[in-house]
Amino acid sequence: MRGYKRSMIKIAVVDSGLDSEHSFWGNCLKEFYDVNTGGVEKKEIPEDLNGHGTACAYIINRCIQEYELYIYRVFDENLAANTEYLIQALEHCKICRPDIINLSLGTLKNDSRLWQACEELNKLGCILVAAASEDLFIETWPANYKSVIKVIGTIEKKDMQYAVQEENQLELFLYSGPQRVAWKNGNYNIAYGNSFACAKATGEIARIINAVKSKDRQTLLEYIKENCEKKVKVERVLDKKIDYSKLKKAAIYPFNKEMHSIFRFREYLPFKIQKIIDLPFLGNINKDAGQVIGEENSGVIIESNFDAAINDTVDTVILGDLSELSRIYKKDLVKKYAKIALEKKKHVISIELLKEDTYQELKKISEEFNCIFQCLNDFIQKQATDIKYGMGTDKPVISVLGTGPKAGKFTVQLQLKYVLEKIGYRVSNIATEPHGFLFGLHTIPLGNYNLLEYIPVDRQIDVIKALIMQVTQTEKPDIIFTGGQSGVVPFSSEINVDFNVLSSIITILAAKPDLVILCIRPEDDIPYIMRTIQGIEAFGYGKVAVCAMTSLSREVKKKKGISYEIKRYYKGLEISDRLQYFEQKLQIPVVNILQEADVVKCIKVIQKELS
Repeated sequence: MRGYKRSMIKIAVVDSGLDSEHSFWGNCLKEFYDVNTGGVEKKEIPEDLNGHGTACAYIINRCIQEYELYIYRVFDENLAANTEYLIQALEHCKICRPDIINLSLGTLKNDSRLWQACEELNKLGCILVAAASEDLFIETWPANYKSVIKVIGTIEKKDMQYAVQEENQLELFLYSGPQRVAWKNGNYNIAYGNSFACAKATGEIARIINAVKSKDRQTLLEYIKENCEKKVKVERVLDKKIDYSKLKKAAIYPFNKEMHSIFRFREYLPFKIQKIIDLPFLGNINKDAGQVIGEENSGVIIESNFDAAINDTVDTVILGDLSELSRIYKKDLVKKYAKIALEKKKHVISIELLKEDTYQELKKISEEFNCIFQCLNDFIQKQATDIKYGMGTDKPVISVLGTGPKAGKFTVQLQLKYVLEKIGYRVSNIATEPHGFLFGLHTIPLGNYNLLEYIPVDRQIDVIKALIMQVTQTEKPDIIFTGGQSGVVPFSSEINVDFNVLSSIITILAAKPDLVILCIRPEDDIPYIMRTIQGIEAFGYGKVAVCAMTSLSREVKKKKGISYEIKRYYKGLEISDRLQYFEQKLQIPVVNILQEADVVKCIKVIQKELS
């Protein structure tokens, strides 16, 4: 690395050129190069047919006045150029050896020659500064190379901020909002974007070099970390959009708890639930699906023959959680039923997170039959493991947790989401239930062991934090709901801690909820509910503001080695009596979320607590 041997800093701006009708750069301009099909040509009079490069040079000039300016024109009047011109400009920089190279540009092509040029310039002591894409979730080069300092624009009018990357690489954040800049033909213009944040970063780096009297990159990075504010970084975790235009009428199998939620909120799905197929021994065959979930008759009668049910009117099959049955029968039932459906040219959606080999095999089969196959794998990106640190949000966060499994947590999330949206709130949801993506919710199934193949448990807190920040910036919600899995504290010290308990703790630590809605079951005892509330509030974030009781009580039985449940729905006065009992004992509001008056009561509690 070179030391600080001369006072004049050399800055190269690789862009659209420099307008000769401006005079702000005075005697600073040393050389002007036009990069074209003939190579790198030196010219006496600078030129800028677009104005973008002039604006970048103007912003740099506002930060530092004593410097040597080297201009490389690689863009035409439409800010268009090929990667070849950029590489030629950087190769030429090895000759004039600038201290800083401003690259307010980017390409989607990760060219090995571009990488090599940046690496070699970095080793020569040149500090490369490049603009990230305006869409923070699209990778562009050279900004994403480790040899380059990436600059991201922000609408905050703050001093330069930074975020730490691996191998002591930094990302810089500077104002990119509307500002008056020099433009072409001697004029000025109002412009904004990451390009101008990058130019500002270049000028700030030049000023720091003058302050520390060193052109050493490591010294520069240490100075920034010691003197600038640290900023959180945004990562895109999940955001895949679903195209349901081909899906019209669906059959669901089997009719387990996740499928109950899907059927209960079927009016919010982009397709119709035409048929329901269930396991014969569960006692639901020939019953109305609405009756099975404690509602009025729906007109959908539950069938038992999978092959026959999907033969005629349906075009889509939704497969529920078959993992327990697969374990008992020692057979991959998702693969079995998905193949049957695909071979009948039906679209298939599985709410399971599958092993990678199963996922790839079913994707290949669906392509052969020109059908859609989707599952949770499509919404959980492996690069989520690359997140290095967590995020935060300035929006109120409500976590919906429970005393145990099947307490109605997902139902509470959806019910409140749709009612709050009807009265004008913007609501975003981060669901941990595997079927959340069917309703357009961001979904991370924390209690699923297969998730560890994609996101190790020690990274899951950061993933949730990153997703919360992503949702904050892209959806601009008024309220963010986060889900939870199973319970928060073990039922007894005599049993092993359920993995789902750990998942609920991960949700609390990641979301730092402003308040919690605790879902309880009619059969829960008061001491256990109180231990759960104490456990949640011990983290020091939001308090448990309301309890939501499901009307369904369950008794677990076994038949032929398979666990199943005897269900009993509380109705009428039974519900009222149970709600009153819990409210007296717990001394907080207790509601049944399926009753309209109780939904209003719950929303009033939320509004009061968050006001």
